Amino acid sequence: MLGKPSMEEIIVMIDFALMALLWMTRTGFHIEGFKVPAWSSLFQNPKFFNDGTVAIFMALPLYFVPSNPQKDTFIMN
Repeated sequence: MLGKPSMEEIIVMIDFALMALLWMTRTGFHIEGFKVPAWSSLFQNPKFFNDGTVAIFMALPLYFVPSNPQKDTFIMN
């Protein structure tokens, strides 16, 4: 049985969930008349934003989020 997730694991789970949400909504979709617009269309050139761009953008904060402020260590250290 797994124990309680650590703070670092929770931060990575939130980051991954947000990245997956951004991946799914990048191009928008329709479900029975319900339309979710593409967030990439908010920019002048939406073709610049692809799955790799989202992945890199969501990985960057992990280098700056402290995992243990007392030891001055970071999540991706």
